[in-house]
Amino acid sequence: MTKKEISSRNKDQSMQKLIDAVSTIILRDGFKGIGINAIAKEANLDKVLIYRYFDGLNGLLREFAKQKDFYINISNLIQDEIENAQKHELKNLIAKVLKEQLRGLRDNKELQELMLWEMVEKNELTDAIAKEREEKGYELSSKLKEKMDLNNNESDAVMAILVSGIYYLVLRSRTVDVFNGISLNSEKGWQQIENAIQMIVNTYFDSIKN
Repeated sequence: MTKKEISSRNKDQSMQKLIDAVSTIILRDGFKGIGINAIAKEANLDKVLIYRYFDGLNGLLREFAKQKDFYINISNLIQDEIENAQKHELKNLIAKVLKEQLRGLRDNKELQELMLWEMVEKNELTDAIAKEREEKGYELSSKLKEKMDLNNNESDAVMAILVSGIYYLVLRSRTVDVFNGISLNSEKGWQQIENAIQMIVNTYFDSIKN
């Protein structure tokens, strides 16, 4: 391995250690614990690397968000599936994406913390992360609409309600066990929610087909 390759590998490892340090601090202390010195100490690295590799704290937090955010990550991965899908398969593909988002958010405590932070604090960074998520999510939605020959904006509103419902229920499950009779602390309850997502998607897209 050449010196250049070793240097590149060390850089990648250090960058990931810093991103992982952000994750550790958020899970332990919330976003209130985030700071240049705290991250460097957690990663056991010199804080100058945060500026060298990420151009500062905001750049590091953006990279953290890119690794943890569902839509920022899923958008590119599912593009090929959309392109290769038959029109009649797209309805199930939409439901699949929504259900995967639900499962992903349930398992991703860091993303939950990120979303809670965005809801209570508006700043340059939260705006940038939310904007990128919106762009990626809307790009995915637009691609599906194009494939399904949908020209109405109502489908955007339907998706907005479904996605926001997913966000709310997952975040609400942190503080309550039951919501509207549905258990949020059991797999049975979450399966009911997934079944409802499938039913809503089927009902809506079947209705606009007729």
